[in-house]
Amino acid sequence: HIFLLSVQDKQQIWMQIEMLLKDSQVE
Repeated sequence: HIFLLSVQDKQQIWMQIEMLLKDSQVE
């Protein structure tokens, strides 16, 4: 499947991923 995402959508997704990564790193 090819997903066409706008720049804003990509930014929001990356922000969520970064937050998840930060949360997972905290022990």
